[in-house]
Amino acid sequence: MNKKIVFAISLTILGAVAIFMYSYLGGWNEVQVSLREVNDIRMVGQPFKGSATSDTLRTIFLSAKEVIGKQQEGTLAILYYKDVDKENNEIDCFAGIMVDKDSELNVPNFEIKTFQVSKVIRAYFEGHRLVTPDPSTINQKIRDFAQSQNLNLQPIFIEKYFSDHAIEVIHLVED
Repeated sequence: MNKKIVFAISLTILGAVAIFMYSYLGGWNEVQVSLREVNDIRMVGQPFKGSATSDTLRTIFLSAKEVIGKQQEGTLAILYYKDVDKENNEIDCFAGIMVDKDSELNVPNFEIKTFQVSKVIRAYFEGHRLVTPDPSTINQKIRDFAQSQNLNLQPIFIEKYFSDHAIEVIHLVED
């Protein structure tokens, strides 16, 4: 068989497999953005200010992940007080567990943070983390939605991690 034909068939098969895998992982899924009413936001965790790639932040995140379901019910989350300083890769955040308002808090060495808010903009994406849109794309969708609804955003937003296959970003709305 001609080498060009074998190459073309191989390339076609490889392309079909790549499209199938992208689809299987959720690559065609859209980020769903909506306005939600809430009754305050409560988290337990630890504050962190420094490099986004810091081992300290990773340790806080992993320790929160370990206690979910064992000592504390809730959802793994990172609250950002403002956007990441891309120039210096610096963040100011609170990493831990987002909990229900009435849940008991059973985690030693974790602080409690409560934010009084009545509305949030929620962006949700279901798909593997390999095909998840980057944070700036998700945040831009939230800003566009806020502008279309004439809403003012607080600088605070929260990334909630359900699994390797779903992420939710909620941005607090000014009252």
